[in-house]
Amino acid sequence: LESNLHPTVEFLLSDNGAHLTVSQLGYFVSYQPAILAYSLEKRIKPRIERMRDAGIRLEYSPPVIMSYTDEKFDIWLEKHTTTWS
Repeated sequence: LESNLHPTVEFLLSDNGAHLTVSQLGYFVSYQPAILAYSLEKRIKPRIERMRDAGIRLEYSPPVIMSYTDEKFDIWLEKHTTTWS
């Protein structure tokens, strides 16, 4: 737990991470509990960084965004980047 769950929760709640509130994190976990099991370094951080670079905050994304395949995530990000830009 200390090596996986704790760093993931800290990142999702931190200002330098996804910047979610506890309530928002609960919402994401209730829809997609696996978000806490995904690799922080290989899936969560890279996606959050790409979303941040595109000006999209995690709380405005679908609650199951981390479960998307890389291809589906890329399509979603492209669609929302061109829509919002």
